[in-house]
Amino acid sequence: MKKVIKLLVILFVLISITFIVIVLALKATLVQSKDITIDIKGLNNIQWITGMNGVENILISNTNNDFYTTDLEGNIYHVTMKENVYSIEESRKLGNFALGLAWANKDNNEFYVGISSNDWLDPGSSIFKVSSNLQNITQITSDYPGLNGLTTDSEYELYITTGDFNFFNPKGSLVKIGILNNKTILTQAKSANGLYYDDKEKSLYYSEVYSGIYKYNTLNTTVSKVLGKSKIVEGFDDFCIDNYNNIWIADPPSGFIKCYIPEKETVYRIRIKGFGVASSCRIGNINGEYYIYISEIKKENSKKYDGRGVIIIPLKELLKSI
Repeated sequence: MKKVIKLLVILFVLISITFIVIVLALKATLVQSKDITIDIKGLNNIQWITGMNGVENILISNTNNDFYTTDLEGNIYHVTMKENVYSIEESRKLGNFALGLAWANKDNNEFYVGISSNDWLDPGSSIFKVSSNLQNITQITSDYPGLNGLTTDSEYELYITTGDFNFFNPKGSLVKIGILNNKTILTQAKSANGLYYDDKEKSLYYSEVYSGIYKYNTLNTTVSKVLGKSKIVEGFDDFCIDNYNNIWIADPPSGFIKCYIPEKETVYRIRIKGFGVASSCRIGNINGEYYIYISEIKKENSKKYDGRGVIIIPLKELLKSI
């Protein structure tokens, strides 16, 4: 009996040492980070556009005078600006979940949207082309599980991310949708999520929920990691890149909006008191000043997808807190 106990103690010690070594090794790979908390009441010149429920994605027009959003009740919203104030102009429900957005033609505000009428992770998610006033709708494709990120390049070629978001063995892809709904898998992307196209670099940036941000070069088809984790448990949802080449990322598990500044090689996790959990973000220009548009998917301390809408904050207001 004593030998058995001794063996169990030795086994426990070995397991503990192995665990500590693994944790230390993981910490050694983490990106430098800093946590910041600011109060929404202390931010200047912000706008809150409410009246939505569990806001998912954002698409800003060429003129920045209007934008579109989706929510997790299947609605698309057209938000317009009058006398420098945004408000909801019109909305339309297309399914149970309305997901990613991408331009089909910026000149006339036609866009693509991902819609699911089943459970989000079940097959059946579809892509629709929608007119600027939400009246004309054409189904482009269907049968994608876990459809989330959508983007188009300068020629309006459509790309999507899709996957099952399995925590232990995620399977996802970065896919190009061609003419006649031809589908080309560009790369396996595990827990593929947000998607962004950079015309200057001819590259697609995409997030993997559990690991970071990656870049797929469309010219030489190579994949490189742009940003890894800054803590062991961390999430990467939708993201955008500002005019300073900083990467802004929504972090649903923690409720942060994160900013990665390449020059400082540091991630700044910004918690905004009075704002809930971010799902998506975009950069816009209003009267010559840059703003960040952030969608709220959940209210503060809520477990439901009950986010109220989109908050618009002057970019300098967040950068000065860093």
